[in-house]
Amino acid sequence: MVRAFVTTCLVIATLYCSAQVVEEPKPELLHIQEVTVVSGFGFARSARLQMSEFEKLIPGSVLLQQNMAGYQENFYSYLETTGNFGVLVGMQLRDKSGQAYRSNPMLRAGFQYGSGVYFSSGKYMESTSIVDTLISQQTGQMYFVDSINTRSYSASYYSQQLRLDVSLLFGTSSEARWSLYGGLGLTAGISLNAVSEISYGEFAAQRIAIGQGNSSVRYSNQRVLDSKSEQFKNKANTAFCGYVPLGVDFRIGKRRPFWKQVHLIYEIRPALTITNIPELGVYPEAQLLQQFGLKVRW
Repeated sequence: MVRAFVTTCLVIATLYCSAQVVEEPKPELLHIQEVTVVSGFGFARSARLQMSEFEKLIPGSVLLQQNMAGYQENFYSYLETTGNFGVLVGMQLRDKSGQAYRSNPMLRAGFQYGSGVYFSSGKYMESTSIVDTLISQQTGQMYFVDSINTRSYSASYYSQQLRLDVSLLFGTSSEARWSLYGGLGLTAGISLNAVSEISYGEFAAQRIAIGQGNSSVRYSNQRVLDSKSEQFKNKANTAFCGYVPLGVDFRIGKRRPFWKQVHLIYEIRPALTITNIPELGVYPEAQLLQQFGLKVRW
């Protein structure tokens, strides 16, 4: 009986000790490590649109129904500047062992708000007539005075977009004062305010051309004879963008705990954006974006 009693006590003690062993919980799959506020701007070559394409954007326009016979087409294609603002959260990923977090890569996600695509086009007609010829009594030089009448139609399409921004970043040591990073990213979003505008203007002026070769031109007596404009709200467009983030990170502080957590960043993003405009179709656009940011990392 003594042996049975001892055996029972050993079993109870073993079960009691096992109950006291608490298994360490595994870290979460993602751990928020930093928050970054960014603002920046970008450059892109705007797409060429003909005035007839704006009839699809603003079919109810009275100005577009006017007779434009004899007008010349203006194609506005230039270096377009866009701006944006965003808030991004950086997260570490749990490693394969399930007990720690990886230093690389880091998952960054957040939202960006900024300009979408911008298109413009126009037509104009200019008529000129000579109204006077002046001769300098001192030099004998001739001055030709022309009367110029210009009629023009101009149209534009623009929007603001809210996008989800997700990227995977690989970087050098985050403990160093300076660090570099790069990776791959994707944004996707929808416009909040897509608008088309069209305006008409008629202008008159006098132009004085000096010399036979028109070596110098001066305009005077410029005035607006007529002016009209229309604005239309368009359907929401959607945009998808793939980009390559390349950045430099500077940690402000060396010793003080607070300033050691504060970083300044500069990032460039070669990007390809594809925008789907319901009234027009799909427009791809190559861009070069750059951002400045303030980051807090703990």
